[in-house]
Amino acid sequence: MEPLIKIENLSLVYDKGKPNETKALADINAEIYPSEFIIFFGPSGCGKSTLLYVIAAMQTPTSGRILVEGLPISQMKDTDVTKYRQNSIGMVFQQYNLIPSLSVIDNVAIPQTFKSVSRSERTVKAQKLLDRFGIGAFSKRLTTELSGGQQQRVSIARSLINDTPIILADEPTGNLDSKSSQNVLDILQELNEKDKKAVILVTHDPNQLQYAHRVFHMKDGKLIRQTMNPQRPQRIDPQTREKITKSFSGISSAIVDILSVYPELTESRLKSKAIVNYLMSELDTTQIDRLERLVEDRILGKISKDDFHGMLDDPMEKGGAGLNYQTSKKIGDSIEALLAETDVIQKDIEASDEKPTAIDDAVGEIRSQLSDALTSALSEEQSTRLSDLIKRHLTGAVDKAGFFKEIDTSFSHGGVGLRKEIAEDLTRRMEILLIKFKDFTE
Repeated sequence: MEPLIKIENLSLVYDKGKPNETKALADINAEIYPSEFIIFFGPSGCGKSTLLYVIAAMQTPTSGRILVEGLPISQMKDTDVTKYRQNSIGMVFQQYNLIPSLSVIDNVAIPQTFKSVSRSERTVKAQKLLDRFGIGAFSKRLTTELSGGQQQRVSIARSLINDTPIILADEPTGNLDSKSSQNVLDILQELNEKDKKAVILVTHDPNQLQYAHRVFHMKDGKLIRQTMNPQRPQRIDPQTREKITKSFSGISSAIVDILSVYPELTESRLKSKAIVNYLMSELDTTQIDRLERLVEDRILGKISKDDFHGMLDDPMEKGGAGLNYQTSKKIGDSIEALLAETDVIQKDIEASDEKPTAIDDAVGEIRSQLSDALTSALSEEQSTRLSDLIKRHLTGAVDKAGFFKEIDTSFSHGGVGLRKEIAEDLTRRMEILLIKFKDFTE
């Protein structure tokens, strides 16, 4: 399958060569496929909107190129750019960009006027779109008479009037209340699923990531990673999917989950957050944040084991986590045990390039750690199946859900044959044991 959009070594620099030179985009490479729902995600100023405008041929890159349906848009003449915008993309803006002096239906029909479509034909098409989005009764009104959510639906209808294969949406819910935001996102999802439009959405809201097939995480003008949404069937070619999957093979799903919500976190903070999330349920947010920072310092070796235990028990005003003695001892011991276990596994895995049996050593260590959590010993056959399952999880051949399923499946049906509650516990332990497996900032 050929990508619909191919971004190659794309950079954009403002005021190049001047004292105030700013690199808005830095060496971006990405492929987007037909009918995908893609999100560019990151904090304000990370370059996600700039990248969208380059795709829309509204800004010209300093270097690199973008191919849309095989055409290099940055090399197009002005007349070709106009045709590209008419025939390939529809834009939805945060500010709606409607013309207040025109009626709702005329705003929707505007793009058709530049294609020499007759007034009667474009009016019929515009009305059908307004009806589809539940605002057909307002077609003769001025846009200023509509609510923000209604105006955004007008904007979406306008982006669809030319029936383009790509919809570009720049923070389309930024000025809307939660109900209107949900309505807009549901419309975009419908356009993707029912109309097979490729939707590219820019957002800094982690709650919107569930709509995407893939998320491109951005920071400081760079694409730092991409993640796939396991809840949506992927529409990329098998080779691309395998490449992305391999980049996350063996990574604790606890970290992958956190990664999708906090793309700006460092590797050590991701690990500390995953560990604390695993252990805690009753602390307030301030204590949890302090505990994460203490765990991060322990991971990085900034504080000793004894100091770490002491600071868990110290009051908040003295820089501690404010836990009582019993809780701090329990948590401290648990974290030290987890770090010790993951260190052993990490050393085995890091040696895999030089030592052929290193991965098997890691599997053996993990199996031993998991077996210690069981109240009764596994049979030899169960132990063999568990080892094979661990190895496949480490190498990315099976994910967290598959790992749980095989442990929970009866032995006669090819599984390890353990009870559901035990399978759940072993799966959680497996994910934590993988926390130190890989450098996520690569």
